[in-house]
Amino acid sequence: MIYKFVLLLSLLPLAAALGARWWFALRVLRGEGRRPCRCDLERWFARGGEDVIQRGESTALEFGSQLRDRALETWKLEDPKAAASRENTRRFGMAVPPLSILIAMFAVLVGKI
Repeated sequence: MIYKFVLLLSLLPLAAALGARWWFALRVLRGEGRRPCRCDLERWFARGGEDVIQRGESTALEFGSQLRDRALETWKLEDPKAAASRENTRRFGMAVPPLSILIAMFAVLVGKI
């Protein structure tokens, strides 16, 4: 009985954190990503950004995605060891939440046995 109370008590801050994350970050980013933006291509090309921006008008999300992809490509060329480390860390970070849930489920099952 006490473990249910402790579990409920620990789930409340997690739910609050997820709600705050959605309210303050994901919702805002999604709304700002749809904002139409314009890029001055002559000025951009003068600074050496020929292969990053394909057209002058798009959404902020698309411009940001294109710039991020180009930055990662440049990083892989300039420092391949650090870029590979980042990619491995990203993959590990994607595997941690499912593994944590699996461990929590086994812990609950073992606690009931």
